[in-house]
Amino acid sequence: MCISMYLVAYLVGNLHLTSAKSETIVTNFMGTLNLLGLLGGFVADAKLGRYLTVLLSATLTALGITLLTIATSVLRMRPPACEGNQECIEATGSQLALLYAALYLTALGGGGIKSNVSGFGSDQFDSSDPKEEKSLIFFFNRFYFGISIGSLFAVLVLVYIQDNIGR
Repeated sequence: MCISMYLVAYLVGNLHLTSAKSETIVTNFMGTLNLLGLLGGFVADAKLGRYLTVLLSATLTALGITLLTIATSVLRMRPPACEGNQECIEATGSQLALLYAALYLTALGGGGIKSNVSGFGSDQFDSSDPKEEKSLIFFFNRFYFGISIGSLFAVLVLVYIQDNIGR
């Protein structure tokens, strides 16, 4: 996810956390995101089905991103800016609480989406028909190519925003 690309810089630069703490937060977030794919697959297979799981997961992800936007935009959710040779004040637990909630809500939703959304594409093809089987291979090539291009585009846009528009 694109969130992790800039998260260490945000945690160190804006919340004045140490590099070690920041890297731990990002590693835990990414590990949780990837491991929750197992939970998303289980929930879809055993309980809710793929459609409902993806719908619920997308809602959780949207809520997490909304909370993340609030956590990074509201000035009270950050420590005061460092000026001159002043020692920077590290973010408090209450300032980090909303950020943690936002990250892990996003991870929970992302785990459900990652493990189930590609299955919708494969459901559209009949694997017993050779022509459809070739189309299925073409679909997955384009699906993962689109994900890769989207990730590349997101990182490039993020770097542009950070360098030209960011605070």
